[in-house]
Amino acid sequence: MGRTAPKSVSRVYADVNGKLGPSWYEYDNLQVQWGAQDHYEIVRKVGRGKYSEVFEGVNISNEEKCIIKVLKPVKKKKIKREIKILQNLAGGPNVIALLDVVRDPSSKIPSLITEYIHNVDFKVLYPRFTDFDVRFYMLELLKALDYCHSKGIMHRDVKPHNVMIDHERRKLRLIDWGLAEFYHPKTEYNVRVASRYFKGPELLVDFQEYDYSLDMWSYGCMFASMIFRKEPFFHGHDNYDQLVKIAKVLGTDELYRYIEKYDIALDSQYDEILGNYPKKAWSRFITSENQRYISNEAIDFLDKLLRYDHQERLTAREAQTHPYFVALLASVHLSMVLGYDNSRYDNVAVYWGQNSYGATHSDVANFQKPLAFYCEDDAIDVFPLAFLNVFFGPGNVPSINLANTCNPTDNATFAGTNLPNCASVGTDIKTCQAKGKIVTLSIGGATGSVGFTSDSQAQTFADTIWNVFLGGSSSTRPFGDAVLDG
Repeated sequence: MGRTAPKSVSRVYADVNGKLGPSWYEYDNLQVQWGAQDHYEIVRKVGRGKYSEVFEGVNISNEEKCIIKVLKPVKKKKIKREIKILQNLAGGPNVIALLDVVRDPSSKIPSLITEYIHNVDFKVLYPRFTDFDVRFYMLELLKALDYCHSKGIMHRDVKPHNVMIDHERRKLRLIDWGLAEFYHPKTEYNVRVASRYFKGPELLVDFQEYDYSLDMWSYGCMFASMIFRKEPFFHGHDNYDQLVKIAKVLGTDELYRYIEKYDIALDSQYDEILGNYPKKAWSRFITSENQRYISNEAIDFLDKLLRYDHQERLTAREAQTHPYFVALLASVHLSMVLGYDNSRYDNVAVYWGQNSYGATHSDVANFQKPLAFYCEDDAIDVFPLAFLNVFFGPGNVPSINLANTCNPTDNATFAGTNLPNCASVGTDIKTCQAKGKIVTLSIGGATGSVGFTSDSQAQTFADTIWNVFLGGSSSTRPFGDAVLDG
């Protein structure tokens, strides 16, 4: 498939690895800190793949369940890459946690020890999903994808088999980072990645300068199979037939526009098997069995994911703001608010964060105490944190002032911003939420006020609030991984 295609660069996070530097993305010389293999015992086999066998295990030192991924003989470089990527992504939303790396003393076969997720096979679980469930888990998966992309990493093997879901706890984890790779713009990558049914068109036409958008095609294939109850959605018999199956849905006109744009020369084998097909309306896939998952916003969302041209697909960040998830976010917010029983007359909300006594008195003993102290009071139901008082500070990032507890003057701020790092408050927030309290952020207060000059500015501000304080992801989260309730 010879070609002289123009270089293609990701629309987002293109220079992340360049900014983070070699210590972030180089793995050839990674010094692995090996743990003790005899700390773990295998309980039962739960799966196998091309590069590994997977077992449920137990850490005998604390009796906690874990997953033991025993790697088959592969190049050390590939093993180091997977370890490095898992280490780099540690703590990211919905990314499987690497707990340990061990090696058999005699055979030297390495194993990755990861967190245990009580997963139910997707072929059993997905048919049980409600429309709300599909929206919920697809949003959770986007959080993992946007996080890894924001860290300069492509997963390259997104599929149901690599998405573990504990439905009882509504917990999702993206696993198996063995094919993941660091993204560098204008780099040619191996197209022999991803599983056939989830391979993007770029892989099938041998376009090597692909990027994070490959994951979004695979994600779109998952989504299509979930809402149309057709597993897999594109069912090719081999890689050539896979592109034919895609063309029979998306049409050949767009395919030819795509290969012309990037000056791609199709393999001659396609001359015999690739005919001319019109684009098929998504409504053709709607049946009485899948009707409950279908809505205008679901179809629009799918249409913006399954695009031949990788540059046209929604990014993981953009996808999270699609109208498909609006109803979900409203429902989640409502469920939080319902912790405050509106039918009662004795609910109590107490502002925390200001210290009016301390403003006029010097005896520290009577100053405002840590948030966790007040959460011991069973009479208090809701804690609005006061205040977010600067809306567009340095770096276009807001700022908060929690008086003597945490403020931009007395506490360290995130680089290029006036936003203080309030990690200790984040710990208290999680403590309070564990006790059933609602913790929110009060916007305004003191002299704080704001107006928006356009809808786009308002949308940007809303996205910032979501990423910095609520369920999104950002490198400038003053409360760390604590997620406020509103």
